[in-house]
Amino acid sequence: MRALGDQPLLRDAPKDEIRRLGERMEHFDAPAGAVLIKEGDPGSRFLLVERGRVAIRHAHHPRDVAVLGPGSLVGELSVLRRAPRTATAVALDEVRGFSGDRDALLALFAAAPDAAIEVARLAAGRLAAFASPVAVTLDSGLRLHVRPILPDDRARAAEAMAALSERSRYMRFFTPGGIPEPLLDQLVGVDYSHHFAWVALASDEPGESYLGSCRYIRSEDEPDLAEVAFGVADRHQGEGIGKLLMGALIVVARVQGIRRFKADVLSDNRPMIAILERAGASKWQLGPVTSTTFDVPPVGTLLPPGSVAEQLRAAAELVASAAPAVAL
Repeated sequence: MRALGDQPLLRDAPKDEIRRLGERMEHFDAPAGAVLIKEGDPGSRFLLVERGRVAIRHAHHPRDVAVLGPGSLVGELSVLRRAPRTATAVALDEVRGFSGDRDALLALFAAAPDAAIEVARLAAGRLAAFASPVAVTLDSGLRLHVRPILPDDRARAAEAMAALSERSRYMRFFTPGGIPEPLLDQLVGVDYSHHFAWVALASDEPGESYLGSCRYIRSEDEPDLAEVAFGVADRHQGEGIGKLLMGALIVVARVQGIRRFKADVLSDNRPMIAILERAGASKWQLGPVTSTTFDVPPVGTLLPPGSVAEQLRAAAELVASAAPAVAL
């Protein structure tokens, strides 16, 4: 199958592997408007798009979750997980491609091992879009919700970073001035495993304005160690958002198997130091930038009592489910 070998995922795959994969897959053609995959149906086959665009839609989301083009896999996660479809896929144009079952998908990963890593990243991103935002009301009365960061948050994040005071920007990034575009791309372009981020959005403000974010990034040498950081919009600092976000990081860290946190903080950033100490940090390497490493504490250390922790855990587990499925 010449066209199959031309797909980006398979361009470096050995010809014999592509031939064997081609024997397991079938061509398909679908007109614009055709429902290719229906939410709730059994996940028996996946699609590899050769031409056209496919919209991914979810019953509880008013907008398309994603639009996938040539070279994209569709429906692969439910096939791997042997689970019902989590979304509906609709052809926006005339779509042509290839269809295969679970054995064909595993053969694809064998032919192109790097594809499994990319699929895990993309699948986690799609699942993050399906995660239900967790509603929280702070003691100040501020109503907000917390969810995993999404690629569509880039513009909102850029606006929030630009609105930070020079001091807040310096406290968060250790440098004055604006945020370079490559750094902004890194902040939004997480893979939800090595690099995970939560965002807090205002429930009562137009456009759900960006109140803060937090993230961890795993150590390359010690996968159970992750560096943490968080920042909060100036107008809402001191209301408990930082503590809430740190509590959310504790939840996802435990889901992802992270056992220790590391943090580098400017020595005069007392609010962040106070939150980290409430989370268990006690030994600091002093200097202009102070550093600490401490065990990930119990989930209830910083979060309010009630269902918030359980809802955050459900969102974290949903996103994390992509990686083990692809690793099969």
